[in-house]
Amino acid sequence: MRENRITLEVVTSNSPPSANYTGLNILFTGYVSRSRCSPNNMFPCLESKVCISKALFCDGIDHCGDGSDEPDDCESIDQHTWIEWAPMLCWISVYSLFSAVLFKVYSKKKRSVMVFRNL
Repeated sequence: MRENRITLEVVTSNSPPSANYTGLNILFTGYVSRSRCSPNNMFPCLESKVCISKALFCDGIDHCGDGSDEPDDCESIDQHTWIEWAPMLCWISVYSLFSAVLFKVYSKKKRSVMVFRNL
């Protein structure tokens, strides 16, 4: 059985932190070889022969090492997504409102017919 291990050793000094001390940030990214890359949920890095999760695409961090997962148009990609969703959300709202009105009208008619038959 193959084991994957990572050993991380952090060595600090005894001196007090400087004024611009920001702490320690560690980033770990899991890579998959291109031969095992799933097009549904993986992003193929351009220069390296690895894939990363699509969730890491346009997140502001260069996971590929070549910047291919952080193109210059990342901001417009996010805006484009909202532009695509807006018409669908409008149609869902209109459909829901129309359905609620029909339900209200239909339920009133049904009640009046029931009252009329009981007389």
